Amino acid sequence: MKTFRSFSWVAALAAVLCAGAAFAQDAPAAKPADAKTRIKAISSRLEDLVGVRGAERTAALELAAREFEAIAAEFPADKALVAQANWEAGECWRRAERIESASAAYGRVLDSGDVRFRQRALFQRAGMLRRGKQLEEAQKLYAEAGAIEPESVRAHDARLWVARVLEMRGEHDAAVEAYRKAVASAAGARRIIEASDALAKLLVRRGDLEGARAAIAHAEQAAAGEIEGGGEDAERIQKALEEMSARGMLRRATDKSTEAGKAAEDVEISRGR
Repeated sequence: MKTFRSFSWVAALAAVLCAGAAFAQDAPAAKPADAKTRIKAISSRLEDLVGVRGAERTAALELAAREFEAIAAEFPADKALVAQANWEAGECWRRAERIESASAAYGRVLDSGDVRFRQRALFQRAGMLRRGKQLEEAQKLYAEAGAIEPESVRAHDARLWVARVLEMRGEHDAAVEAYRKAVASAAGARRIIEASDALAKLLVRRGDLEGARAAIAHAEQAAAGEIEGGGEDAERIQKALEEMSARGMLRRATDKSTEAGKAAEDVEISRGR
């Protein structure tokens, strides 16, 4: 098993990189092909981070992020290279929990105009903005990501996050509608179950128990055909249905409502009404 080199190795590499910059003017002009090789080398080095924790991991990620950003800065006219290098930088910053730096890197990916990374960068930048409590802007980016390749998993996840962010902002009516749209747009039983579960939970929290029951029933109906086909996938879908957390919430809310109703009835009876 690979083990990552010590923190002193990371520091030494940083020193080498800084020293190398002093000779940059005398070195031959770098080529995009060389940059791609460097990107691969840095990515390979990051594979050694498996199992590494704490300051050593953070330092290595930050160093790699700066290296990726330096590559992007070297080739500003090559939008494909700029997008790839900034994407890798953003991922490093994100893994290092440097939210602002990650958000900025993903923003540079979007600015590059390279469509290959657009949906991914929109989704990840939205996540960084959300974590930074910039909910309105995050919602917009999630919505844009959800419109790209609408049947993809990432688009589905983005549509769910639009609804979640609306819920976080306290816009519950809009959140319900967004969850309904996510359910309607979901491709396949498992995605329908996921979106229906989220919708049903919000409806329970709002006291709309009948609406929650309908959402769960819709998921069951959507899954029925795939379950009837049998096989491992059918088993996973059945398990997903059974594990919908909205079921427990609905059951508890129903019990509470029934108990409250019975208590009210008992009071009326005791008053002789």
